[in-house]
Amino acid sequence: MGMKTYPRVMKLLKEKEEETGSVNAIVKRTGLTHNTITNYLAGRSEPNQKSLELISSAYGKPVSWLRGDTDITPTLPPGTIDTTTLSPTKRRLIQTIIKTSEEKAKAMLTFLES
Repeated sequence: MGMKTYPRVMKLLKEKEEETGSVNAIVKRTGLTHNTITNYLAGRSEPNQKSLELISSAYGKPVSWLRGDTDITPTLPPGTIDTTTLSPTKRRLIQTIIKTSEEKAKAMLTFLES
Protein backbone atom coordinates (compact mmCIF):
# COMPACT_ATOMS: atom_id res chain seq x y z
CA MET A 1 0.00 0.00 0.00
CA GLY A 2 1.47 3.36 -1.06
CA MET A 3 1.31 6.62 0.81
CA LYS A 4 -2.09 8.24 0.97
CA THR A 5 -1.07 11.72 2.06
CA TYR A 6 0.12 14.09 -0.65
CA PRO A 7 3.94 14.31 -0.36
CA ARG A 8 3.90 18.12 -0.27
CA VAL A 9 1.35 18.13 2.56
CA MET A 10 3.53 15.74 4.56
CA LYS A 11 6.69 17.75 3.88
CA LEU A 12 5.05 21.08 4.78
CA LEU A 13 3.55 19.72 8.00
CA LYS A 14 6.85 18.06 8.99
CA GLU A 15 8.65 21.38 8.43
CA LYS A 16 6.07 23.20 10.56
CA GLU A 17 6.31 20.54 13.30
CA GLU A 18 10.12 20.94 13.36
CA GLU A 19 9.85 24.76 13.38
CA THR A 20 7.37 24.85 16.26
CA GLY A 21 8.41 21.68 18.07
CA SER A 22 4.84 20.45 18.32
CA VAL A 23 1.83 19.12 16.47
CA ASN A 24 -0.37 21.32 18.69
CA ALA A 25 0.90 24.47 16.96
CA ILE A 26 -0.25 23.02 13.62
CA VAL A 27 -3.60 22.05 15.17
CA LYS A 28 -4.12 25.62 16.43
CA ARG A 29 -3.07 27.21 13.16
CA THR A 30 -5.10 24.96 10.83
CA GLY A 31 -8.11 24.06 12.97
CA LEU A 32 -7.62 20.38 12.13
CA THR A 33 -7.61 17.77 14.90
CA HIS A 34 -4.42 16.38 16.47
CA ASN A 35 -5.32 12.91 15.17
CA THR A 36 -5.83 14.24 11.63
CA ILE A 37 -2.44 16.00 11.64
CA THR A 38 -0.60 12.94 12.99
CA ASN A 39 -2.28 10.78 10.31
CA TYR A 40 -1.10 13.20 7.61
CA LEU A 41 2.41 13.32 9.07
CA ALA A 42 2.54 9.51 9.00
CA GLY A 43 1.10 9.35 5.46
CA ARG A 44 -1.91 7.34 6.64
CA SER A 45 -4.73 9.40 5.16
CA GLU A 46 -5.45 11.69 2.24
CA PRO A 47 -6.61 15.21 3.09
CA ASN A 48 -10.08 16.04 1.81
CA GLN A 49 -10.80 19.36 0.08
CA LYS A 50 -11.75 21.14 3.32
CA SER A 51 -8.51 20.01 5.03
CA LEU A 52 -6.46 21.12 2.03
CA GLU A 53 -8.19 24.53 2.15
CA LEU A 54 -7.42 24.89 5.88
CA ILE A 55 -3.75 23.98 5.35
CA SER A 56 -3.62 26.28 2.32
CA SER A 57 -5.06 29.19 4.28
CA ALA A 58 -2.87 28.58 7.34
CA TYR A 59 0.42 28.36 5.47
CA GLY A 60 -0.12 30.35 2.27
CA LYS A 61 0.28 27.51 -0.21
CA PRO A 62 -2.28 27.01 -3.00
CA VAL A 63 -4.37 23.82 -2.78
CA SER A 64 -3.27 22.90 -6.32
CA TRP A 65 0.38 23.02 -5.18
CA LEU A 66 -0.34 20.97 -2.04
CA ARG A 67 -1.97 18.28 -4.19
CA GLY A 68 0.99 18.29 -6.57
CA ASP A 69 -1.03 19.56 -9.54
CA THR A 70 1.53 22.28 -10.23
CA ASP A 71 5.28 22.57 -9.76
CA ILE A 72 5.11 26.32 -9.26
CA THR A 73 5.61 27.06 -5.58
CA PRO A 74 3.89 30.39 -5.12
CA THR A 75 3.35 31.62 -1.62
CA LEU A 76 0.07 33.24 -0.82
CA PRO A 77 -0.19 35.51 2.22
CA PRO A 78 -1.42 33.43 5.19
CA GLY A 79 -5.20 33.53 5.38
CA THR A 80 -5.52 33.94 1.61
CA ILE A 81 -8.11 31.80 -0.15
CA ASP A 82 -6.98 29.92 -3.26
CA THR A 83 -10.02 30.92 -5.33
CA THR A 84 -9.12 28.46 -8.11
CA THR A 85 -10.58 25.72 -5.88
CA LEU A 86 -13.94 27.49 -5.50
CA SER A 87 -17.06 27.07 -7.58
CA PRO A 88 -17.89 29.88 -10.05
CA THR A 89 -20.74 30.96 -7.75
CA LYS A 90 -18.45 31.31 -4.73
CA ARG A 91 -15.86 33.19 -6.83
CA ARG A 92 -18.58 35.64 -7.94
CA LEU A 93 -19.68 36.03 -4.33
CA ILE A 94 -16.14 36.90 -3.24
CA GLN A 95 -15.79 39.43 -6.08
CA THR A 96 -19.11 40.99 -5.07
CA ILE A 97 -18.02 41.23 -1.44
CA ILE A 98 -14.73 42.89 -2.43
CA LYS A 99 -16.63 45.60 -4.37
CA THR A 100 -19.21 46.14 -1.60
CA SER A 101 -19.20 49.05 0.84
CA GLU A 102 -18.39 48.28 4.49
CA GLU A 103 -21.99 49.04 5.49
CA LYS A 104 -23.45 46.64 2.92
CA ALA A 105 -20.83 44.01 3.80
CA LYS A 106 -21.92 44.14 7.46
CA ALA A 107 -25.58 43.76 6.42
CA MET A 108 -24.69 40.79 4.17
CA LEU A 109 -22.72 39.17 6.97
CA THR A 110 -25.63 39.56 9.37
CA PHE A 111 -27.93 37.97 6.78
CA LEU A 112 -25.56 35.09 6.00
CA GLU A 113 -24.96 34.29 9.66
CA SER A 114 -28.69 34.23 10.51
